[in-house]
Amino acid sequence: MKFFKIIIFTFSLFLLIDEANAQRYKREGMGGLEMVSFEAYRNGSMIEFSWEINTTRELSSIEIVKGTEKEQSNDIEWKVIKTISEGENQYIDFQPKSGQMHYKLILTGSDGTRKEYEPDYRIKGKS
Repeated sequence: MKFFKIIIFTFSLFLLIDEANAQRYKREGMGGLEMVSFEAYRNGSMIEFSWEINTTRELSSIEIVKGTEKEQSNDIEWKVIKTISEGENQYIDFQPKSGQMHYKLILTGSDGTRKEYEPDYRIKGKS
């Protein structure tokens, strides 16, 4: 019995450490439970994105959108830069614009509900 407690404790500790290293979203309602991890790493002149999606919803589309600030106002113009197919979990923006960057991961359910997630930004090789 003590052996199983040690295993469970070790596994729980591993999950806590993993949670500390990634931004995760957990939402309930609107058709189910959803846990999403979405990260962006600056690697030299490019930005690498990775994500993990666990959801009970049926999804009709997953997209990454990029926002550009308009010159005359503080409004952000959003443009789809990648429609993600099932099984994909990485994308690289080889030509990000300089200055303020805006990205979102958008999950659209088969019922039309949309949930948006912003990435946790990091520099490659640093935590």
